[in-house]
Amino acid sequence: MHSTTGDMFTLKWSPALGTEFYTPFQSDGPYKNYQPGNNPFPTGTNDCYDQIDIVATEEDTYLDIELTKGCYGYAKGIHTNIGPLNRGQTFKLHEYIKDDAIDQLAGTKIISTKPVAVTVLQDFMGVVSGSAGHDAMGDQIVPTDRLGKSYVVIRGYTAEVTSGTALTDRIYLLGTKDG
Repeated sequence: MHSTTGDMFTLKWSPALGTEFYTPFQSDGPYKNYQPGNNPFPTGTNDCYDQIDIVATEEDTYLDIELTKGCYGYAKGIHTNIGPLNRGQTFKLHEYIKDDAIDQLAGTKIISTKPVAVTVLQDFMGVVSGSAGHDAMGDQIVPTDRLGKSYVVIRGYTAEVTSGTALTDRIYLLGTKDG
């Protein structure tokens, strides 16, 4: 692992458990893609992607997911019903094409019949040219009933290779209600 590409996720334990979530994702890229012929993923896909992992905490958990973008096996805008999941089982949504930073899974709504934990991930994220930092970034998100107005932000590790200067970390907010 390169010193500028350490993965870091903030886990929130029981405050992260809930039954309604909206998924936030960053919206300004850049994304790292392999050169043609070097992509280990199926033909027609890029190596960078958005992903949502949902972990059940109880037996017989059902999910209702409304996607903002198509994923492997699931269409955009359609209510996808999943279940039953048992305690510890994970359901993964993985987008199939990463065209740009705007076209993403941000705003995907997840409803569950019992408490679940949700983690969002964007892999092969780049920083700026001249940087070695191309790695995963994500977060274990909190349910809508735990949203507030004060948050702790953890600083990342990425630094500019040519100067050694820390790059600016960013914070992304997602509205869950109109108005």
